[in-house]
Amino acid sequence: MTGATSTTYNFLPVTGDMITCTLSSNAICPTGNPATSNTITMTVSQILPVVVTIAASANPVCSGTSVAFTATPENGGSNPVYQWKVNGSKITGATNAVYSYIPTNNNIISCALTSNALCKINSTDVSDNLTMSVGSAQPVSVSIAASANNVCAGTSVTFTATPTNGGTTPVYQWKVNSVDVPGATNPTYSFIPSNGNTVTCVLTSSLTCATGNPATSNTVTMIVNPILPVSVSITASANPVVPLTSVTFTATIVNGGTSPTYQWRVNGVNVGATNATYTFTPVTSCNVDCVAGSNATCISGSPASSNIINEVVNFGVSCPGTPTVSYSGKTYNTVQIGTQCWIKENLDVGTIKNHTILSTNNGIIEKYCYNDLTSNCDVYGGLYEWNEMMQYVTAEGSQGICPSGWHIPTDAEFITLSTYLGGDISSGSKIKEAGTAHFTPTNTGATNESGFTAFPGGYLYGNSAFASLGSIGYFYTSTTSTQNTTWAIFRSVDYSTTSLGKGNNYKSTTTSVRCLKN
Repeated sequence: MTGATSTTYNFLPVTGDMITCTLSSNAICPTGNPATSNTITMTVSQILPVVVTIAASANPVCSGTSVAFTATPENGGSNPVYQWKVNGSKITGATNAVYSYIPTNNNIISCALTSNALCKINSTDVSDNLTMSVGSAQPVSVSIAASANNVCAGTSVTFTATPTNGGTTPVYQWKVNSVDVPGATNPTYSFIPSNGNTVTCVLTSSLTCATGNPATSNTVTMIVNPILPVSVSITASANPVVPLTSVTFTATIVNGGTSPTYQWRVNGVNVGATNATYTFTPVTSCNVDCVAGSNATCISGSPASSNIINEVVNFGVSCPGTPTVSYSGKTYNTVQIGTQCWIKENLDVGTIKNHTILSTNNGIIEKYCYNDLTSNCDVYGGLYEWNEMMQYVTAEGSQGICPSGWHIPTDAEFITLSTYLGGDISSGSKIKEAGTAHFTPTNTGATNESGFTAFPGGYLYGNSAFASLGSIGYFYTSTTSTQNTTWAIFRSVDYSTTSLGKGNNYKSTTTSVRCLKN
């Protein structure tokens, strides 16, 4: 090259340039002069930038997770040197291409690369910052609750799961007795449990940093009570009973709970009795039952109706202490009706006389027999004029021809009898002899449930004619009519009606006589 005559030569070669040097010696007696050097063929490399990039094995990550950071060099040379930094501070000993540690949220990671490569523009490069997103640990749990427990058999129960850290798309799996229930994957689950069933729920959270995932809930053990049928039965302290007997009815309830309710009924009608016992004095035979309700929790058939007790009142029983009365050679039976004690046969005392002859106050009890036949007196009793019956006194309630301790009943005492038996409209049937042994073949409604046994003895009118034997029975009272003192009040029973008749008749007319105990 022109001018290149020094021992050194500088120029910018390119790849392939071959460099030689020719030496001309000024020594004395040189040989091989001038001499040509060896050839150097130039290899010229490009000048390259040094670059480093870093990457994390995971980002974001959960708290406590170790992350490996890897540096990728460009033109680092054969022996690159690394220096890792966290939040701008060098990490002692972190001089390899890979650096691992447990980051916290928002840690800033970078790496400086020092290259030993030839032909580099720069010797050192620092990577871009990598900011870590570190989530805190989210402990997963789930609790469940039942809509009801204890429950009755056959009751549907809804179970509700309440998740903690379930995420946006939690997954549920309900279990009964530790066995998955197919399709039960919602936060609520309903079914009809059996006693002792155990219910749990498994929650799988959708959160990234969930711990304890999946989580199993508390266990709900179901208490299922059987359905208890309610029933009630009643008993009576006595049955049958005589009139004026107080009877106590007792109800026994099954599965009644702690505060059962009671409603007593007589003949299907509620009475003011709401306790387990009911005491009353039945006037006539009646039907008694009880409706009871339970306050127990798992019951069926409430309110329940009891059995029906047909409480029988035997009106035909004898008067206590006085079952019979012996009088004038005959024995008469008695009957207790309410508070009254009656002789239950028509009185038959005195001397028979012809129906055409009037009775007189002669100190002799005189009677008439229907059609003047003694046999009729034997069956139906005697027929008596009012004055003869009263033994010629007019005071109400006088003994008259009755035995000692007994008297001719007043109109008020007949009213007492009728009222006790339900009133005039029906009491006639209850005092008439039942059947047609002495009544005509149509003895309407006769039951004689009182035991009074009224016979159809007929009557004698004005000492002229007998009438109504077998069809009507007449009974004088000791009460004079307020309309006419020649009249007396009588009571009657008729084959064709159920009522107890009442009227006025001349005292000369004869009727049958009943006596009432004082």
